[in-house]
This record gives sequence, structure tokens and C-alpha cells, in this order.
Amino acid sequence: MPPVVRIFLKAPGTNPWIVLFCLSLASLAEGIGVVSVLPVLTVTMGSPEAEASSLNQAILATLDYLGIPSNIGVLLTVVVAFTVLKALLTLFAMLYVGNAVAQVSTDLRADVIKNILRAKWSFFVAQPVGRITNAVSNEAHRAGMAYSTAARFFADLIQTIVYMTVAFLLSWKIALAAGLVGATILAILGYLVWKGRRAGYKHTRQIKRLITHLTDLLNNIKPLKAMARYRNLESHLNRTLERLRKALRKEVASSVLLTYFQEIMIAIAAGVGFFV
Repeated sequence: MPPVVRIFLKAPGTNPWIVLFCLSLASLAEGIGVVSVLPVLTVTMGSPEAEASSLNQAILATLDYLGIPSNIGVLLTVVVAFTVLKALLTLFAMLYVGNAVAQVSTDLRADVIKNILRAKWSFFVAQPVGRITNAVSNEAHRAGMAYSTAARFFADLIQTIVYMTVAFLLSWKIALAAGLVGATILAILGYLVWKGRRAGYKHTRQIKRLITHLTDLLNNIKPLKAMARYRNLESHLNRTLERLRKALRKEVASSVLLTYFQEIMIAIAAGVGFFV
């Protein structure tokens, strides 16, 4: 199980099933809203029901069975209602995720502090103070944000399943072709994801090194100033900052390339698909 997913499912003090339940209902409501657009288009364009797709006919038959008139006003009301319901359910889920992120970060900080206070003296001799400070501040925050990342992943996964289901109901051939194109795009973008992960690891290491050296410098600033040795450490910190700048630049570049290269490939695939 990937670490991010493990944090989401097993983080103490949180209930991931509430998030998954709300996201599932939200995706279902969005799927119903998307499907409800089909009769709207049919009514708006004045297409005869006989020429409509089987899914469209099934929707109109369901409305007729429920005694709901299939006019433009009712259909638009259904689309808007399920869109609003999807937004409200997603909002509730994301608000819960925000509280869970704060809970996970706070619990991790509390665990680190508790273990530090119970550690033996030999641990403090071997560990720089800055590394402990970084674990309490930066690393705990990143672990909390991993919970949010996992929630967004599951939200996108559930939404993808709903969209693929609707696509297969409309045309299984086109849906299968779209799935193959999507898998191809995902395989191509895997390299950029790998580059971004490496850049993120380097960024984290440089941040940890900078905080460690800076904390040690501040703890010993008086004797260093007295011996006029702080300038050597200043040049050392500048080298660390330069490495941090390069790592951050690569991380941002990988993220931007991943986002916009993905949009380019999707646009090309959509254009070719419409042409075919």
C-alpha cells in the first residue's frame, strides 16, 4: 500500500469512510447531472425520440414512469439540482478533509515531541537539533498535506469511474478507445511524475539540511561571533541555499510541465477523436 494511501486510511483520529462516502455520493450526483444533460439536448435540438441513444431513451422512459414531464424546465431543474447537490457533498467532504489535515499534523507533532522527551541522552548526542525541529515543523506539515493529496486522489478516482460508466452506457467502443488513449497518456506522463518526485525528495533534503545548519548556528551564535567564525558558516549556508534553489526550480518546472503537457496531449487526443 502506498504511504499516502496508508496515511489516509489509517491516520488516527480521522474517519476516511465519511470522506469516501460523501465523495461517492457527490460523484454519483454529478453523473446523474451529466446524464440529465442528454434529454436537455434532445429537447432543445428538437430531435425525435426515435433517433436518441438508448441511454437517452431510458432516461426519458424513467421520467415518464415517475410521472415527471420531460420538458426543458423540468430537465434543467434536475441538472441544476444534482449539480448543486454534488457541490454541497464535495464541500462537506473537503471541509472534513481540512479538519483531518490539521488533526494528522497535530497528532504527528505531539508524537514526535512525546518521543523526544522520552528519548535517551545518546539520541540527542547523535542528532542535530535542527533535524528534530524540522521533523516537528516541516515534516509533520507535509504528512498532513499527504492526507489531503490522498483525498483528492480518491475523489478523482471515483469521478473517473462514474464518467467511464456513463461513457460505456453511451458507446462502449468510444469509451474503450478513450480508455486506451488515457492509459497511453498516463504512461507518457509517468516520466514527468518520476522527475517531479525526485525533485521533491531533493527539495525536502535541502530544506532539512538548511534548517539543521541554521538551528545549530543560532544555538552557537555567541561563541562564533566572539571567534569571528560566522563568515565561514555564512558561505556554507549560501551553498545550501543555492542547492535548495536548484531543487525547488526543478520541482516547480516538473509540476508545470506535467500540468500543461497533459493539457496539450488531451487536446490533441480529443481533436483526433472528434475527427475520427
